[in-house]
Amino acid sequence: MTNAQGELIQDPFRRGLGYAVQWYDILQPSIKRPCKSQIRLRPLLVQRCPACFAGILHGRPTDEGGDIHVAMDDMQHKRPVKSHVPLVPDEAVDQCENAYEAAHGKKQKAAMDSFDDTGIMALICRHDIPLFFANIDSPGEQQKYLVTLLQHFFSLLPPEATVVALYDVGCVLARTLSKYDILSISITSRLRFATTAMHAYGHEWACQLVYNPQICVGLGLSDGEGTERLWSRLVRLIGVERTSSEQGSAAQDALDQCEVPIEELQSEWSKQRQSQLSIRAHTPAHLKKELDTVLALQADLDASDKALQTTRAMLEKDMASNDTLEALKSLERGHNHLMNKVEALYSSLNVHDRFPELDGINLEFVRTLLMACNLKMNVCKRVIASFFEWDKLDQAVGSAQQALGMKLHQQTRKAISKRQPALMSAIRKFNSYCEWLDSLYDPLWGIPLPAPLPTKLVELRSDPGLMEDIWITPSVGEVPRWLDDTSIRDGIRGLLKRDRCREEQVRLGIEADNLCRFFGNEDKHQSAKH
Repeated sequence: MTNAQGELIQDPFRRGLGYAVQWYDILQPSIKRPCKSQIRLRPLLVQRCPACFAGILHGRPTDEGGDIHVAMDDMQHKRPVKSHVPLVPDEAVDQCENAYEAAHGKKQKAAMDSFDDTGIMALICRHDIPLFFANIDSPGEQQKYLVTLLQHFFSLLPPEATVVALYDVGCVLARTLSKYDILSISITSRLRFATTAMHAYGHEWACQLVYNPQICVGLGLSDGEGTERLWSRLVRLIGVERTSSEQGSAAQDALDQCEVPIEELQSEWSKQRQSQLSIRAHTPAHLKKELDTVLALQADLDASDKALQTTRAMLEKDMASNDTLEALKSLERGHNHLMNKVEALYSSLNVHDRFPELDGINLEFVRTLLMACNLKMNVCKRVIASFFEWDKLDQAVGSAQQALGMKLHQQTRKAISKRQPALMSAIRKFNSYCEWLDSLYDPLWGIPLPAPLPTKLVELRSDPGLMEDIWITPSVGEVPRWLDDTSIRDGIRGLLKRDRCREEQVRLGIEADNLCRFFGNEDKHQSAKH
């Protein structure tokens, strides 16, 4: 290094303070220059979305929301299993995996003989701006495409930047990456997964407690549905709007009406998560195959009973002959005999032997409770399937059926109308179980009673109790307030929504700063050119 006269600068520590200051002034920018190039994101990403990628500070913990939110649309490699501690019980993730087409890597969605590529997988930012695409050239949404997109994306980020990735079956992919050495620890340690908001109802409740973006801390109003909006834009431009002020006001109103301190609500929410994430609370593992068989037989007999009643009404209206009516009576007697056999078969299952924790509780109450538990699981499956069908139908609304072909539109409507009566019948039967349980209930048993479900699909979609399992074991001590107190439950929902809205406002402030910084730098560059 030289001074203004071109002479070499001597060791500043052996010379005067002036030399030291001059040495420092030259050394500082030479260090800052490579540092800035390392800590800032690549210009490619900044140009695509300055709000997301023009920031200069990175390293925000993923459990606080991370630095960057991305969304994707992608199964599972056979690799040696690592030891891992699951965030969600494996039983719950298995249920989610079976519920989604996206989790079936071998399920073919398009004709392979007509196209070299059967689809496109996209990785977008939280403002729905496409960042990268990958061609899908094999059946299903295999996880290899998703992993490749993430790997390429992380190669363009600073080494300390953290990412939250939202994906339809993010719970399944998170478990895969925790069990197998697919991505390096330098990536997985900075990566957190969440599911998309619109299809969260398709996941087990235990899974939603960890992966639902409307419940997770730090995600604000990021919903992960940007890829769906992107596909819609490619058909017809659809405006996208997310507001936090209106939702935040509604959440605050719910908190005010609740009249429970925030600290108490936070404590009850923590207890609820801890309880419902335990394997003990996961009811499907406790129910036996014999009970499922009996309930399936009961459902078949109920259907045949309805058919017999319909037939009798029709024959009596048409003035059928005595022989025909006698034959119908014989069928009804046989049906009643089978119903009695089913009751005897259920009694032979020795429920108290299989569920010793229910010993000492009225047998009729236990029987009804277990039937209600199994029936609710059946109702949830039917409701989720109906939601998916309505989502397909909603794609056609306002776009002249461009997003959904007329033939598929009619098929979907026909499927909905065909399955609707069975779903409503199952819900009404479940609600009748709830009423019967209430009449048999003794508070000393310590088992929280299940709540009835709405019979309207619109109300059912937003009902918070739909995905919650029925409690089939006595609670130790008093019944938890989060389970029994309606005001606490309403307050917790308001608290979660309020927190997400506040997080969204903070993230919007960061993104506004990023945009101002980006356009300020662009303006300086343009001014310098002129």
